[in-house]
Amino acid sequence: MSQGNANREARPHRFFEGLTLQIPSSSKWTSIAGQKVTVMQLQNGSLEVWYKQQKVLALEQKRVLCLIENDRVKKTQLQDAA
Repeated sequence: MSQGNANREARPHRFFEGLTLQIPSSSKWTSIAGQKVTVMQLQNGSLEVWYKQQKVLALEQKRVLCLIENDRVKKTQLQDAA
């Protein structure tokens, strides 16, 4: 990873089940913010995010389920606080 990438903040992207996911930085691209990505949910429940024919994120099923549940809890807490 170049030094420029190490100092740059990664931007989260909202694209699957309403989740905001952090795409890791890479020396292969400067930024994918605002770019089209392909999200694939595999039969085993895992999730893959692809950008320009490169896998940029992979999450196991249990991690995907945990993220979805945490997101629902946060939304419920916000509604209850309103």
